[in-house]
Amino acid sequence: MTGVAIVGASPGSPLVYDLMSNLAAYGQHDVYPVNPRHDSVLGLKCYSSLDAVGQPGDSFIAIIPARTCPDIVRTAARLGYTRGAIISAGFAEAGTADGVELQRQLVEAAGDAVEIYGPNCIGFADFADSLCGIAEPVPPGLTHGPVSIVSQSGGLTSAVMAALQEDGVGVDWCVSIGNGAVVDVAHAIERAVARPDTRAVCVYAEELRSRDGRLTAALEAAREREVGIILLHPGTSGKARKLVQSHTASVAGDDVLISAYCRAHDVVRVTSVEQLARAAAIWVRYGRKARGGVAVVGGAGGASVLSTDLAVQAGLTLPTFTAGTLEKLQAGAGEGSFIENPLDVVRSVVPRAELYGPIFDDPGIDIVLNVIPVTMPDSEDRGCAVTHRDSIEMVVALGKATGKSAIVCSTGTGPWTDWSDGYRRDHPEVPFFRGLQLTFQALGALAGPTVAGAEPPAVHGGEPGWFDDGLVTEIAGRHEFERLGIAVAAGADRPVAEDLASALDGLTYPVVVKVDVAGVAHKGDIGAIVLGCSGADEVLAAARRIVARLHEQGLADAIVGILVEEQVSGTEVLVGLTRAELGQFLTVVPGGAGTTSGDLLRTVLLPVPDQVIGTLVEAAAPDGKAGAAGRAVATGIVRQLAAEFASGGLQEYARVEVNPLMIGDGTAVIADILMERDQGKGRQHG
Repeated sequence: MTGVAIVGASPGSPLVYDLMSNLAAYGQHDVYPVNPRHDSVLGLKCYSSLDAVGQPGDSFIAIIPARTCPDIVRTAARLGYTRGAIISAGFAEAGTADGVELQRQLVEAAGDAVEIYGPNCIGFADFADSLCGIAEPVPPGLTHGPVSIVSQSGGLTSAVMAALQEDGVGVDWCVSIGNGAVVDVAHAIERAVARPDTRAVCVYAEELRSRDGRLTAALEAAREREVGIILLHPGTSGKARKLVQSHTASVAGDDVLISAYCRAHDVVRVTSVEQLARAAAIWVRYGRKARGGVAVVGGAGGASVLSTDLAVQAGLTLPTFTAGTLEKLQAGAGEGSFIENPLDVVRSVVPRAELYGPIFDDPGIDIVLNVIPVTMPDSEDRGCAVTHRDSIEMVVALGKATGKSAIVCSTGTGPWTDWSDGYRRDHPEVPFFRGLQLTFQALGALAGPTVAGAEPPAVHGGEPGWFDDGLVTEIAGRHEFERLGIAVAAGADRPVAEDLASALDGLTYPVVVKVDVAGVAHKGDIGAIVLGCSGADEVLAAARRIVARLHEQGLADAIVGILVEEQVSGTEVLVGLTRAELGQFLTVVPGGAGTTSGDLLRTVLLPVPDQVIGTLVEAAAPDGKAGAAGRAVATGIVRQLAAEFASGGLQEYARVEVNPLMIGDGTAVIADILMERDQGKGRQHG
């Protein structure tokens, strides 16, 4: 028996009441309230100070004014406490200089001696140690199990616990991060993955950072141990789901970069607390097999049709049965049956176990989802209850016999019955759920997109000045590319229009005239570009018109120079390179006039194998104008850009964007460039 000290315990505090109730419910740790103003709290002796308690265990929890927390942590460190939760608020989250300073002092006080959760959190729980130090109501009867929880939101912590309990899974370790002053998301994932009983980690994170590469290392450790990382990262609902026809490839917004990072590190992304728990509940039973092909059986009539729609909505492709499987199913199913996936059997002319057997033997099937189209079967030996009980037991038995995975799920969310409760209790290894839509969503999230898969594009919004900080003009960008030997369209620049005559020597008409303006990303928005000039007189006239227009807009002092460039044709591809906290990312997507709201953005975390870049280019330029030879040249340019961005002459830039990379028959050339210097805010730290 060890003890937990509660510093700031007060009989009138709801936080203290919930905290002490949860500690008592799990009952393996003595509780030591600490408050000089009380003799007792909720029936327990109250101590005047942490020194008066001494060190009965390794844990303390503080609910005291923020200004007193650093001193309490120093005292705890001196007494030998090794972990503590600071539930108190008023630190960096307050956005004040005093709050930031208090958090700095808290970190300094903890040093290497005390692992601090918070501040501004709701505590932690270690169910392997029968300890629940959570200062909010938690679902009663939680059991120790294979899922750990890492949450930046205190309020959602118990919601995740309740969702896991609904899906029949216990909790191993749980931590509320709060401000993450000492233990941030990366550190907490690292701790969870290292626990011997944790097979999946449910993560709610509003911000992801890889400080000194710690997050990346933690995720790689999870991959090596086959611990599933299931992530709920909110804040995407307001983003438009179309690709804006713009000058730049900054369509790869933060959410898209996070998705690319997750794909690269085997992280499963979900969109709700319920999906978070259900995906974890499937993973802990089946691990990587949960990402395999799914067959749907048992859902007669409308349930089969619904299953098809739900699979499509969840982005889950239901594999087609092999010819041999289809032949056996057709021989065993009665007239009127639907012999595809989902399987809708009106009646069977052979025993159901014999009919379903070929599905479990099908090499494309890893999971068989048995849909209960009506309410949960009860223990009555009459009616459909008998049929559905037999179907569930048969599917589970076939799964065990063949080494395949079985999932049981009701179509709706009707109540559990005496039989279904007993079956779940006696067969914890079998995922048995309520709610078919949620199960399909979880399976879709687990299957996930391919490495070069589709992500809904984010939109930069096109606001004036959105790209101003550190913006490098196109003329400067061209010079940088020329210095590095990266192919750009033939052209030349001059500081003023009157000097353009000498810039035209050797150029092939038609040409494009652009006036470069400092701090402006979109020349078209200010009328600073003219296409199709077919002679020197037209070039000079176009340049003068643009300059006059810029004078009228008050932009005369921002003019950097005038660029004349051969107007190239072909298939347009947009290429973007982004340096962010989580790493370096490459975006390749159809560009220019070919970009529509239906196009799918391709963003990957670098580095990637050369063949992945080739696949991205081919997907972005599939039409006849860009033949195989042209795509090969374009692929070489993109590889060169990625290499220079990662470790060569473009390392100083946060973004390098090409729109378009023009691909012709055996040719490829860059026709427009935009770059932003890295001012420190986007650097990866590991």
